Amino acid sequence: MPAQRKLSDARRKQILRAAVRVISDRGLCDTRIADIAERAGASAALVIYYFGTKDRLLAEALAYSEEAFYHHAARELAELSSAREKLARVIELSCSASAADPRRARSGGGEGP
Repeated sequence: MPAQRKLSDARRKQILRAAVRVISDRGLCDTRIADIAERAGASAALVIYYFGTKDRLLAEALAYSEEAFYHHAARELAELSSAREKLARVIELSCSASAADPRRARSGGGEGP
């Protein structure tokens, strides 16, 4: 893989990680490209260059977050031997992830329905 492509992929992942953190902090509805760019140490123009639109960026950030969760869960579950232990760990992981889930769209005050 060419060095430029590796750099581009690394920058894209950096922006996705920043987006996940901003969505988690502010909620989906209150997330702005400028906030994501600032968190990633990039310009808003660079964020748009990589993702095209805010909707695409948010969708890819959510997919990235979900993929990271499943990757982490699979690693942890591989270390457990019994189905009971695995089920308990899946529940623990799901409950702890739900508190920081960037898919929770918040409106203004951040309170649930």
